[in-house]
Parts: sequence; structure tokens; C-alpha cells
Amino acid sequence: MDILSVLSRGHATVVSHHDSNELRQDALAFIEAYKCRNGTSVFPASSHAERVLGAAMMLCPSVRGGCEGETVILDVSYASGTLIARAVDSIRASGNSSPLHAIVLQSLVPDEDISKPYDVLTFVVASDKTALRSSWQHGESRESRVLLPS
Repeated sequence: MDILSVLSRGHATVVSHHDSNELRQDALAFIEAYKCRNGTSVFPASSHAERVLGAAMMLCPSVRGGCEGETVILDVSYASGTLIARAVDSIRASGNSSPLHAIVLQSLVPDEDISKPYDVLTFVVASDKTALRSSWQHGESRESRVLLPS
């Protein structure tokens, strides 16, 4: 894995959100992945995820921010899982012991380098920006992950 390539692709995604059409596309990708969790609160893992969440809330009023009860953690890019782990810690520190899920719009690392973040029941890579579209259920091994259809 080339760290400069990872950084460059992450930066390009953030810059792409200056274009309202790109931001809208990522918000729609999130909404599509969120459908199975509709009604749960959404906690952004980064300031970039806040922009996507805001756009998603405008496009789909049933999407609501927060970290009450069952919660989906949203992030734009996955590289090491650090931002998701920090979001988990923040949500747990607020007293929320309900199930947590994570949706990221793209993975910046190869499939074999992704691991489901700690204390996250389901993890989904949701965007067309990456060929990887995988979801892991709590307790399943990496070998039994479910590949979502394109």
C-alpha cells in the first residue's frame, strides 16, 4: 500500500465535495446504504462527513443527526479506521450503549487491509467510488463477509 496514493485519493474526495453534484452523489450513496437502518441517528466521524450528512438530511428528511439509541457512524473515506474508532469512543462516552453501525463512502486501502472497527455491529463501504462494496456482520469472520451487489 502506497501511503502517498492513499493520502492523494482521500484529499481528492474531500476536494470533490466543493462540487455540489459530487456532494449530492455521495449523499445519495449514503442514503442508499442507510435505507436498511432508516430511523437510526447518524453521527459524523469527521467534518467532511458532516457535509455529506447535511446534504443527505436535505435530500431525505428522515435522516437525522445525533447519537441517541442505535446509531450509524458516517465517514467519507476509510484508511485505518481511526476516525470511526474515535466516533465510537465519543458515542460510548455519552452513555449510549445501543448497537453501532458504520457506513463509509469509499475505502482507500485494498480489501485485505480492511478490518471491521471495534464495537461496530455492521460496517459498509457504500460508494461507487470504489470497487470494494463489502459488509461484515458482528461475529462473522473476514472470510464470511457479504459482498453487496453493484
